[in-house]
This record gives sequence, C-alpha cells and structure tokens, in this order.
Amino acid sequence: MKPNFTYLDPDENSYKPNILTAEQWNLEYIKLTDKTGYWTGNHPFCSDKDFEEFRNLIGNYPVCKSNNHEGCNDPNPFATIHLPTWISGPVVNIVKDFYHNNYPGEVKNINLREWGNLFERDKMRPVEIFRIPHVDSPAGLVCNMWFSEHEPNLSGTNLYEYKGKTYGDYYDFMVDDNHPLYKEWSEHSKSLRNPGWRNFTLEEADYWGFDLVGIAPVRNKGVTLYEASVPHAPYINDSIDYRWSHTFAYSFEKVELTLGNLGL
Repeated sequence: MKPNFTYLDPDENSYKPNILTAEQWNLEYIKLTDKTGYWTGNHPFCSDKDFEEFRNLIGNYPVCKSNNHEGCNDPNPFATIHLPTWISGPVVNIVKDFYHNNYPGEVKNINLREWGNLFERDKMRPVEIFRIPHVDSPAGLVCNMWFSEHEPNLSGTNLYEYKGKTYGDYYDFMVDDNHPLYKEWSEHSKSLRNPGWRNFTLEEADYWGFDLVGIAPVRNKGVTLYEASVPHAPYINDSIDYRWSHTFAYSFEKVELTLGNLGL
C-alpha cells in the first residue's frame, strides 16, 4: 500500500529563513541571583510571518517518540519532535553567536542540538526521578522557543541553584555512594512512574538540595534562554492541558587558559 506522504511547503529547496543576526536580536537579561539569570525576548525571525512559517514547518513533522510509557527512562518527559538541520540550523547558529557575543572565551568540541517538547496532559506519566531539576550540559546556552500561548504566570521553566557538589552535569547524589540520597536516586525512583503530571514542589526541592531562584516564563511567539549548566525543571499549571515548545541548544567544552595557548 502506498503511504500517505507529506509534502512540505516550503520544502528544503525553497525555504529561505529570514532571520536576524545575533547583534540584531534584542534580548533582555533578567538577573535572579549573582550567578543565575535568563534572557527573554521575541523570536529571532525578521517578522511574525516568518516565525509562523517556521512554526508551521515544525508542526508538519511527526512526533518521533513518547517518553511516558513503561520501560522508558528518557530524562525528557515530553513527547519529542526532531528537525533536519535545514530547518533548525539557522536558529541553533544564532544561539551560538548570541552566546559568544555575551560570553567571550575559547571553546572546543562544539555540539549543536535541538528537540521538541510536546505536553498533552492526558498522555503525561513521567518517571518520578526525572522530575528532579536537571542540567542540559556543563557549558553552553539553551533557547526555548514557545509555540503555544499561555499566561506567563501559568507556565515556564523553573531555575534552581544546587547546594551540594556537582561533577560536570551530575549532582553528588548521583555519583557519591556515601551521599544519603544516593540509594534513592539509583534504585527506587527510576522505576516509579507517576499516574499523571506533577510539578516539582518547594518541599521536594529542599529535600534534594535545591533552591528555587526564579522562573523563566513562557513568552508567546518568543524565547527564553539560560545557561545550559543551570538546574531547571518545567512548571505547568494545572489549568494547562497542552503546551508546545522547541529547544535549540549550543554546548561545548571550555578551553582552559595556559601560558601555552596564550602564546607566552
């Protein structure tokens, strides 16, 4: 039987993204503490029409996996959409350029990634352990682009500071078998699947060693960006049944300065 093929319009041959440069992308930095904050602003496209064309392209791609079924321990509880580089590349590259315009320094082993985040409340059954705030990588910048409209006080990304030790993108309770929470992390919660969505609470944050320092709220037709090393977790009010965003991430390893690479 012949499949029901989807023909994109525009397709790879005709798509011409009208996108700003990093210098033109006028984002506002919101300082939460001396070491944590986030950027927020409008999408990086030259017009809302260009943004809507981009959003519609993504909407034509299938959901490639759901992470809310037995046997799945993927750390992302949302259903996922992935894009080819001809669609995602211009956005990931402006995130990379924006980072270097604001955080100078040499880097190596660059990695450019993207993933979609589709929340449908009636399908959400996340594994308990992955409700805990996570980091996306030890160094870099993460950009969330918002495609569904919500009141800013009803949803966003909670940002935390961890009070214990970290090892790259691992907390001490993940790797130190002498930590009082190590056993709970490594044994119990990985297999405990929730019957529905529950936000990570202040009491739970205190239990696991996190301070909630603020929220990067959803921004309709806009973006929120934060450093990839910031612990974070989604917040979705009980009144929301559907939320859709896409993440564009730039990560790398920092080059440590030595007399040799300084040319001395």
